[in-house]
Amino acid sequence: MYVKDNELEHNRLGITAGKKIGNSVVRHTFCRKIREIFRLNNNITVQGKDIVIVARSHAGSVSYDKLNRDYLKLLEDHKLKLNNEN
Repeated sequence: MYVKDNELEHNRLGITAGKKIGNSVVRHTFCRKIREIFRLNNNITVQGKDIVIVARSHAGSVSYDKLNRDYLKLLEDHKLKLNNEN
């Protein structure tokens, strides 16, 4: 995950998923999962950031729940998760 200020009042998401992840169906499924995770967790995220998710080679076979846990962990690591949420 890469993060940069965007000087806006909302977050923007970018996703990179290369061919090492799998065919186009696998890559698109991965991207849809990430977009949904971003959307559902946007209310607990610090606003005004550009967030870029870089998929690694095994990302296509990871479950939605694991992706969600990893995304929340990355938010904490980058200090983007609001403090009033668990």
